[in-house]
Amino acid sequence: MGAALANLANGVTVAVLIHYFSAFAILPAQMVLLLLQLIPNFICRRWIPDTETKDGVSKPNASQGDGAASSAAPETRDDRAWYMNPFTQLIGLWQFATVLTFSCIEFQYNATLAHFLDANGIAQVTANLASVASVGQTFVNLLITPFLLQVAGTWAALLVTPAAYVLGEFGIMSDQTVRMVFICRSMDFIFRYTVSDNTKQILYKSVPPHQLIDARAFTDGSIKKLAPMLLGGILIVVQGITHLGAYELVFPLAVFAMGLSAGLVPLVLYLAQMSEEQPNQELH
Repeated sequence: MGAALANLANGVTVAVLIHYFSAFAILPAQMVLLLLQLIPNFICRRWIPDTETKDGVSKPNASQGDGAASSAAPETRDDRAWYMNPFTQLIGLWQFATVLTFSCIEFQYNATLAHFLDANGIAQVTANLASVASVGQTFVNLLITPFLLQVAGTWAALLVTPAAYVLGEFGIMSDQTVRMVFICRSMDFIFRYTVSDNTKQILYKSVPPHQLIDARAFTDGSIKKLAPMLLGGILIVVQGITHLGAYELVFPLAVFAMGLSAGLVPLVLYLAQMSEEQPNQELH
């Protein structure tokens, strides 16, 4: 339901921007909204490691020697900061690449709809997308996600979203129409908010508890916002230099996103392998 409402809000916002400004206003507006979302993370200072315990006593670091570290915590505890843990680094990289890919899909969707439809048409297609995504998410959560996570394994669940992106971008490369961006955007909404999100929760279970809060806060609160901001900045520069319209960037973005999605395949396979090698945090 949240995804459907967010998608509907996106469609209404795009329609308003196109009606009062132009399709070129979409990227600057998106970047401003993302900057506003980063403000709570700045206030909470989530990207600065917590070097103090709840009692106000500083945690031991490398300069204090191995003896101080071992005396302050059990041997099974990993006292490294969350950003020094290779597993959390890989999760962050996976999330960054995934968000960058679906940001490309979002731009392709908005640019194509703005090229072919008026404001009323955009609102109608976006409402249809919200309905299709809701039905698809329900079906996937009931049947596909349990099978992947309980029978096939984490590696299979992690492969679903990149595979859907590759297929969707291949379709856009072959035909830059409303129908193809609708299909690609539907697959993004369906698999990202079902299989991908559920798999992410399982991966986080392998993160040491004392690293989990800061790692999730930075990944979900900052990395997932920085990826579309980066894409938006690059596209604004490209548009300024080449003077290409938003729709003319759909095909180059499809090539880029397809390559990025293909690159996600070995990344998620390695992530699945690393997750199996992590100690069971529920036993500590």
